[in-house]
Amino acid sequence: MEDPAAAMEDRTAADRAAAVAADRAVDPVLQQQKRKNTLTLAGAYTTRTPTTLSLIPISKFQRMAEEFHSGPFSPAQVYLGRDLEFASLKRSENQTRSSKCLVYFLAGFVVLCIIALIFALIAIRVKGPNVEITSITVKNLSYSNSPSPSFNATMVAKMSIKNMNFGYFNFESGLAIMHCRGMTIGQSQIEHGFVNPMGIKEMIVPMDASSNKPVSLGSDISLGILKPSSHAQFNGRISSMKIIKNMKTAKMSCTMSLNLTSGGLINNLICQ
Repeated sequence: MEDPAAAMEDRTAADRAAAVAADRAVDPVLQQQKRKNTLTLAGAYTTRTPTTLSLIPISKFQRMAEEFHSGPFSPAQVYLGRDLEFASLKRSENQTRSSKCLVYFLAGFVVLCIIALIFALIAIRVKGPNVEITSITVKNLSYSNSPSPSFNATMVAKMSIKNMNFGYFNFESGLAIMHCRGMTIGQSQIEHGFVNPMGIKEMIVPMDASSNKPVSLGSDISLGILKPSSHAQFNGRISSMKIIKNMKTAKMSCTMSLNLTSGGLINNLICQ
C-alpha cells in the first residue's frame, strides 16, 4: 500500500517542475524586457541614494546637533540658568543690604550730630551765677535818738551762690557792702571758693553795721525803721571739661526794711 505523505511530496515536486518548465517556455523577449526593467529599477535606486544624501551638508548636521544639545531641555543650560539667577538674586540682596547699611550709618551720624549740637548749646553756653541773701539775723542791736540819733548792730546774713552751668565756678575773694540813704553803714570780706557744677554754695557772712553820720539817718532812727540795701560782687571763672574757661561775674543787690523797735526784725527782703 502506497504511503499518502510520500505521494503528496511527489505531487508537489511534480508541480514545481511543471512551473519551471512553464517559465522556460515564456517568450525570450518578455524575459529580456523583465530583466531590463529590473536593471532599470536597481539603477534608479543605486543612483538616487547618493544624490539624496549629497543634498544635506555635514554643517547642517552639526548645527542640528548643537541645537539639540543647546535646546531648552539641556541639563547644562538649566543648571547654568539657575546659577545665573542665584547669582543675580545674591547680587541684588547684597546691594539692598549695602544700601540699608548706608542709610543706617547716615541716620546714626545725623543723630550724633544733633546730640552733639544740643550738648554744645547746653554745656558750652555759660551763664553768670546767681547770688542772693536768703535770710538775715540781727544781733546786738542798740539805737538812740538823743542826744544824737545812732544805732549799732551785728547783722548775720545767709548768702547763697547758685551755679547753673556744667562747669565749676571758681571765684575770688569778694566784698559785701551795706548802704542806707547813700552812705555805707557796713561791709564784710568774703573768702574765695568754688561752686560745683549745677550746685549751690551757701555762706554765712557776718557784718557790723553802724551809723557814722547820724544827721543823714536821724529821721529814720526817730521813726524806728531803716531801709538799707546790700550789694556784693564775685569775680570768677567757669571751667567746662577742663578745656573751656570763661570769666564771669556774679552780682547781688538786695533791699530790706530793718525795724528797730521790734528788736531788729528784717522785713521785705528782696534780692535781684
